[in-house]
Amino acid sequence: MISRFVVKINLSNGEYLLINTKNGSMIKVDNEALGELEKENPELDSNILSILKRSGFIIDKPDDEELEKYFKWLWDNIYSNNYHIIVVTYTCNLNCSYCYQKNIKRKKDLTTEQVDKIFEAILKFDNGEVDNRKSKIRNIQLYGGEPLQKRLYEIIEYILEIGSSYGYNFIIMTNAIDLDSYLELLDSYKDSIALIQTTIDGPKEVHDSYRYNGAFEKTISNIEKVIEMGFKVDLRTNVSKENIKYLEELARFYIEKGWTNKENVRFYLAPVRNKFGPCYFNPNLSFDEILNLFRSELITKVFGMFNGLFVKFYEGIWIPQFYNCPAHYRQIFYDPYGDLYTCMSALRMKELSIGKYYPTFKLNDRFQLYRRRNIFNIEKCKNCELALICGGGCSYNAFLKTGDLANSDCYSMKILEEKFFRLFEYPEVLK
Repeated sequence: MISRFVVKINLSNGEYLLINTKNGSMIKVDNEALGELEKENPELDSNILSILKRSGFIIDKPDDEELEKYFKWLWDNIYSNNYHIIVVTYTCNLNCSYCYQKNIKRKKDLTTEQVDKIFEAILKFDNGEVDNRKSKIRNIQLYGGEPLQKRLYEIIEYILEIGSSYGYNFIIMTNAIDLDSYLELLDSYKDSIALIQTTIDGPKEVHDSYRYNGAFEKTISNIEKVIEMGFKVDLRTNVSKENIKYLEELARFYIEKGWTNKENVRFYLAPVRNKFGPCYFNPNLSFDEILNLFRSELITKVFGMFNGLFVKFYEGIWIPQFYNCPAHYRQIFYDPYGDLYTCMSALRMKELSIGKYYPTFKLNDRFQLYRRRNIFNIEKCKNCELALICGGGCSYNAFLKTGDLANSDCYSMKILEEKFFRLFEYPEVLK
């Protein structure tokens, strides 16, 4: 029998694309072949049947037990690695028009006393004192607001000093406006800085329209400095209906700068989204706009695949989505008010915090509620063929809609079916 985790996409030419969401295998079949595959005992050539069984399209018994074993392996080997995100401040030296945090009116910054408590909590998590899971990889992200504001220099220096002494690597999310004020400091901790990420949303006129006149030149100048210093740099572009037509111009700019030839620079596209919507694609883009991203050789050459368009990957290996996102297995946010969160969108919403790290460390019931939210525990997901792509949907959306983050949210898959499955009718996308 055909596995219930095989997604069937009806192509316009009368064929079907079958995607095994357990391992990412794909085959194309006609209507007659599909009918045969859906029988209890398909009558197929023995070699073909053997291939289909090896690739998991045809199964002799329900594959839930196999998946649960794989889930346990992931939990012990991949999901066990925590990712700590220190929200240095909610304030920012920019006021980008699309920023999801723009309405947060919280002005407190971290103190050294709070940083000490943060590292106490981080070590509790990573040494297995919280849930018997020791983290093999030790990363901390500096986040905001904008963490690299000039006035925050001393607290950033303090965080880097303590974190590096414990062997942590840092990922820094910055708008790069004040980055030049931090070059000497970052260089002194170069071995501990794993990545610097900033956002460039188009050529000068477009980028500045979201920020202020002159922001593009300031950002480019500062990013050029850290690139030349040898830091790994991610350049993100938040794609919206307003800037999508300028992506090729931005790609050409990167090529002319010579950045596309540098091994320490990477480019990717990400969404601008409304209150509701998946983190990994923009539901407001039309089908034609999405298709044109793939049809542009220049865009795919520089940016690659639209970030998270169909399924998330882990180092090039297809990983079934038992969880919707890292909020449910590894992310921990530490904010300037002493609160702990797991979800970026939930920051500042006390009703979604998972506890406190300051003045004392204490987790509440929502911590385990987040951790238990996977496709095996969400009733609606148990018999859904899309479960291993969706992972139960966004818990933040579920909370906004139903008041319960443990509920499923099918919005992402609705958009996926309406817009993104159609892309597979085009050879350049399937390739």
